[in-house]
Amino acid sequence: LASASFWTALRPFAAAYVERRLDDAETLAFLRSLPAKRVDGEVKCLRDLFLRDAFYPLCGGLLPYAFERGDGADGFPSLATTGAQATRSLVAKLVRSDPSDAADARAALEVLAGATRKDGVFQAAAALYGVAAMKLAAVNQPWVLVEADDELQLELPTNCVWDDNEQLCELARAKRLAPFYAGSRGAEQALVAAGVEPKL
Repeated sequence: LASASFWTALRPFAAAYVERRLDDAETLAFLRSLPAKRVDGEVKCLRDLFLRDAFYPLCGGLLPYAFERGDGADGFPSLATTGAQATRSLVAKLVRSDPSDAADARAALEVLAGATRKDGVFQAAAALYGVAAMKLAAVNQPWVLVEADDELQLELPTNCVWDDNEQLCELARAKRLAPFYAGSRGAEQALVAAGVEPKL
């Protein structure tokens, strides 16, 4: 299931069988938990991987993608084509495939929070907010990417403020977001709309 060759060799009758099996919630949950690939020494399950054509425009090479080769290249570029839409819809059930979905977006933000390099992580997070902030706001879990003590982490939007006096923010223990996201177009609007206070 984690191999492009499996999907490209799939005949229509076999694809119909796979589709029926994926429609069973218990089977789907089991298949999504199967080990798929090793990323940075860690084994990732299918549910930990992202659909490249959906997430790459937002997050670039910062996420572990399904069918990604060791050199970072796409091992299944035809999956995004019109002719492969039936196959893509099956793969989309197994991996993270919808950036506007709160669970998928938060999974991507968790990966960004665990990134070993910080280049581009806030721009990627801002891009995810642009498509999913309102849905993320309904989830009572930390989802705003911040940096504290040189570590990336996720915070609740209620613990954040877009911008205010630095010392006041420290006293209030509020995370100032502007220094991280100021260069990301639309970040302020999306975050404020999703519950981040503009000022203390």
